[in-house]
Amino acid sequence: MLAKGIDVKAGDGSNVTLDSTILKHWEIETVKLPQDIDGRLKKLKLAVATVEQPREVWKQSTQKRYLQIFAKSKGGFSGCVVAVTDDGLARTYFLSSVTGIDNARSGISYEEL
Repeated sequence: MLAKGIDVKAGDGSNVTLDSTILKHWEIETVKLPQDIDGRLKKLKLAVATVEQPREVWKQSTQKRYLQIFAKSKGGFSGCVVAVTDDGLARTYFLSSVTGIDNARSGISYEEL
């Protein structure tokens, strides 16, 4: 799916394409743990949901970030951030805790939707 690209209508009205750039980003991040790519692929639907219905949208000078928080089946919360640069490159970040979500906000101006 990522090779062909997934076109997503963002909650803020933007059009976002999730494509092979995400896979390349994962490959760089997971050189030491290549099996993690499968785990991230399983979470791809969370990235789509994050863009479609973000809880927050963070606007920065060269990119926009979409955030959504998800309840874990075993309790607690996790999050997903999809960063989209002005030239359309998208990357995903899966955050395993509320602390990680709060740390992602550090230094960011954001609005809750």
